[in-house]
Amino acid sequence: MKVIKEYTNVTSLKIKNIKSKGDFFCNCETKRIIFLQLKLNTLFMKPLTRAEEEIMQILWDIERGFVKDILTPMTEPKPAYNTVSTIVRILERKGFVSHKSYGKSHEYFPIVSKDEYRSFIIKKMLDGYFEKSFGKLSDFFKNDETL
Repeated sequence: MKVIKEYTNVTSLKIKNIKSKGDFFCNCETKRIIFLQLKLNTLFMKPLTRAEEEIMQILWDIERGFVKDILTPMTEPKPAYNTVSTIVRILERKGFVSHKSYGKSHEYFPIVSKDEYRSFIIKKMLDGYFEKSFGKLSDFFKNDETL
């Protein structure tokens, strides 16, 4: 737990400074900070809203892109550009997404993998609905004829 305390008190400021300069992948210290951020994401991950999850699914597919690239594969009715931009910034605050700056434009990319999030959601479902028992989950699917 000491590492987490040091990270939240000291290096979170460094991440903000690096992001504001747009030099996100600049040196070994930055890579160490990113590694710690990824580890913290898995410890403090929260479920995504439906809109956030839709955007993450797109980012996982395209791997990196600008807001317009995220909007393109969305189904009709498509949300407004500003709405998608706001949701992506929320995902960045939550630690799911980061960006590389090109002047005033930002290219976004996921920093939480689809596999990491899938594992988190399944564990959360097992904990919340099946008393942490894979057997009870299996019985649910076996006995429910509507699935």
